[in-house]
Amino acid sequence: MKKNKWILFFLSFLSACGFYREKPATPDVTNAINNINQSHSLVSYSQVGQYVFSSCVGCHSSASASGGVALDSYLGVKANLSNVANAALTQKTMPPSASLAQDQQDLLQKWIDQGAPEYGSSGTPTPTPSGPTPSPSPISASVSYANNVAPIIQANCLGCHNGGQSPNLSGFTNFSNNASSSISAIDSGSMPRNSSPLSTADKSTIQTWINEGRPNN
Repeated sequence: MKKNKWILFFLSFLSACGFYREKPATPDVTNAINNINQSHSLVSYSQVGQYVFSSCVGCHSSASASGGVALDSYLGVKANLSNVANAALTQKTMPPSASLAQDQQDLLQKWIDQGAPEYGSSGTPTPTPSGPTPSPSPISASVSYANNVAPIIQANCLGCHNGGQSPNLSGFTNFSNNASSSISAIDSGSMPRNSSPLSTADKSTIQTWINEGRPNN
């Protein structure tokens, strides 16, 4: 019984000190989420940036990118999206001062579920066509492994990671299996080790290819 009292006292102490406390709900974000849900519109990056990532850019901006992660641009967020989702929604360790409020988490999760689009939509329902429904046109990936991704890897990575040093990034299968860890190393600035950092365009190309399912095209 005495042990249980001490446990209750300790938990009360943590609560009083503000540990593991979510930020208070913000009416603006709640209203934004309600409006989006009612209109069935896409969440835009500008909305997520205003209501969610504004809590992150104090540490994660281009000027002071803690851990090599900058979240003050769409490309920066997209390049680090899996790490953002894990830290903010799963582990809830970011922001370090207090986790995002539930309404902020809902907004971020909805945006991610919609494919993390840069631009939103008006939410106007698509008219139902009359007559037979036409067969959908095949959707092709916008980034080609052979034409866009492989030349970047060849020029920046295969000097070391061609089988002689782990991970082996030579060839489609090897790079596809290590793509997520490779882009994380590139974003952090730890790779490439013996050459200049990849350009924003090159990083965006690789991340887009990953987001499109890593096609062998």
